[in-house]
Amino acid sequence: MPTWRLFAALLLAAPFGAFGGPLVLLATAIGGLAVLGAIVDWLLAGDGRRIRAERRLASVDKLSLGAWNLVEVHLDNPTARAQRVQVRDQPPVSFGLDQPRPLFQATLDAQSSRSITRLPQPARLAPL
Repeated sequence: MPTWRLFAALLLAAPFGAFGGPLVLLATAIGGLAVLGAIVDWLLAGDGRRIRAERRLASVDKLSLGAWNLVEVHLDNPTARAQRVQVRDQPPVSFGLDQPRPLFQATLDAQSSRSITRLPQPARLAPL
């Protein structure tokens, strides 16, 4: 997705092109360099869809009822650029949470991993 820098460079080139004459060449050069820079930036950034997120439980496959359970959301960035990510880890409504918001923002350095920890508390079962 184009950034504001590309749009700013193209807006900078527009008035030069509007004056006509030799300034059209300057506008074309500025616009061409802006587009070339955007293409290089896009190629270096890699694909943000390659970011991986995996939920890991402290226990093998289950949570303890009525207790705080350690849950990690492991993020992996295999791309060549730092990536800003927003992760939503929404447990069921009946769970207690150590943090009220299920939305996390994190910055992952290039070719790095990071974990975000949560402590959900599943509700106890009601007696029969």
